Amino acid sequence: MENEENIQDAFDIYTESLKYKPTHSYLRKSIGSLHRSLGNNRKSINIYKELLKGNSLSAKYNMELAESYYADGNLEKALEYLKVAVDIWQDADGTYESA
Repeated sequence: MENEENIQDAFDIYTESLKYKPTHSYLRKSIGSLHRSLGNNRKSINIYKELLKGNSLSAKYNMELAESYYADGNLEKALEYLKVAVDIWQDADGTYESA
């Protein structure tokens, strides 16, 4: 119960922060994860689908979407996006370092 309250508190803070920076992808990703943690799988799915519109080659977003579909009970869609994430990771440059 306390964990759910903490998740809800984090959700409220992230949602409020998003008002000031609506395009902030990390906040949107975090809200998607929190929706999934709270059992709001459809909302989580919608958030990750929107994030993928701007970056379809994000293995992270594809993986998060797969997890959301899995949590929602849609194993076929979960596997579809999991395969995309794996393909992206396999093609990644192992020597890449962030600046």
